[in-house]
Amino acid sequence: MRRAIACVRCRMMKRKCTTITVDGCIQCVRHSQPCSLSSRKAGCNPGGRLAPARPSSVFRIHFTADGTTVALTDAVAMNLVGNYLHLIHDRPHSLFHIATLWHDIREETISNHLLYSICSLGSSLSKDPELHALNKPLSLEAKRLLQADLENVTLENIQTLILLANICAAELSPSSETLYFGIANRMAHILKLHEPNATDDVVTRETKTRVWWTLFMADYWCSAGLGLPRQLYNISRAIELPIDEAAFQAARPHDTAIEASSGLWAYMLTLVEIFPLVQDLNRRLVDDDSLDDASADESALKISHRLDDWLASLPRRMRLNDRNFDEHATKGLGGAYVGLHLGYHHYATLLYFQYLDLQRPSTAVSKDFAERCKRHASSYSDLLRKSRETPGCEAVYATVGHMTVVSSSVLLHMLLFGKEDELEVTRALLNTNFIALIEMRNFWPSLERMITRLSAFQSACLQSADPNTHRIDRWMVRFLLEHSLPLDERDWTYAGQTGQHIESSTATRPIQGFVEREQFVSDAMATLRE
Repeated sequence: MRRAIACVRCRMMKRKCTTITVDGCIQCVRHSQPCSLSSRKAGCNPGGRLAPARPSSVFRIHFTADGTTVALTDAVAMNLVGNYLHLIHDRPHSLFHIATLWHDIREETISNHLLYSICSLGSSLSKDPELHALNKPLSLEAKRLLQADLENVTLENIQTLILLANICAAELSPSSETLYFGIANRMAHILKLHEPNATDDVVTRETKTRVWWTLFMADYWCSAGLGLPRQLYNISRAIELPIDEAAFQAARPHDTAIEASSGLWAYMLTLVEIFPLVQDLNRRLVDDDSLDDASADESALKISHRLDDWLASLPRRMRLNDRNFDEHATKGLGGAYVGLHLGYHHYATLLYFQYLDLQRPSTAVSKDFAERCKRHASSYSDLLRKSRETPGCEAVYATVGHMTVVSSSVLLHMLLFGKEDELEVTRALLNTNFIALIEMRNFWPSLERMITRLSAFQSACLQSADPNTHRIDRWMVRFLLEHSLPLDERDWTYAGQTGQHIESSTATRPIQGFVEREQFVSDAMATLRE
């Protein structure tokens, strides 16, 4: 009888099966499921998640800052780590070789602070109230243990710092988020993660690469969110961009070489390099008095070409279409694939947002860019919907909250001021965004602030029926970019080009049925505040 080359689970799900270690195939290890190809038979529990050697033992016992004792059993730890890998890893950050991580957990060679950080993020996404309640004590203990070990400059400590920074961002502690990322950046420089080391094996080298580029990515987002200068700029690419995710996860410890093409994360990084150009243009629209409309159009056009070039550079297998979506989902890479394209639509939406201000002179360029803004915001929402409907492709990490709020602000413009034939589709897209925000609010405390920001934006729109609701001013820059900072009430008195102050007016309605549209928006926003 011919020996099966695919495990039972992959055969049942009709998925490609690639064995990576004694723990089994990449699909089973990634989703923390038992694999029929695993040589660790004693560690498998048929029908359940990967189980440790002592199924009923206590994996760790720790004490939280308030003295409460929390027992983390093997089963709970495996469940929470699996949640993290399934819903977060390879989205906002890419830090682990999954088979190595599972091995270190089972062998208890992983540091407690790193394990608790992973489990804290995993518990935040648990729909089980008891498991969800573990997120705070786990993160507190992780912080305590890390602080006691902070003088040890290690890769594990950098990974822990990155995870805790993400936790702080989700807990509305932006100062702590910045602090943890700042320490991680310094440790990364001390360890020279950005310089190749010829003695590293493939797994170690690629893990270091991904940790370094995760910090590079986070530096853009964290700095923008707080309106702070970046730390990692003018970095030469001495270190390679991340390789294909499947090839990396299939690599074995002590492999010395691997041939692989660039992965999804490599293209995320070349995309995020365009982000500061978008940020700087939006800030210049407010701060640079010498920037007239023609100059702004020229700058926007150059950045637009950069985005177009990036999109054209994508390999055919990474472009956004149903076939590629399904293929990445099948490989267990759906989340990273979705994250790549959500980021693209978000950056494009930010670039073209200024053209929603109908007070700008109407030109062929301004009309085209306004339509592009609407198209990207709509495409973002449609992809978000599809990701929520496809297991393994969910986009529920905290950063998605801000991107969804920006997309929703454009959809609100379309709903209030758009054409009649756009209304039905726009309502459906806006509803998709709101459902996603409501779901994520159950996971992340920061979503409450995001929803409050969107409510403030909606209130600002409804205070004025004039089309200048989406003009770029300091308030709008904070709304679009500085997502970690509080949003004050908008001042509707602004200086026009002549230096005269212009008061917004509700005396006229720009379109028919505006009152009805206002009511729909108000009713929809009410569901977010419930």
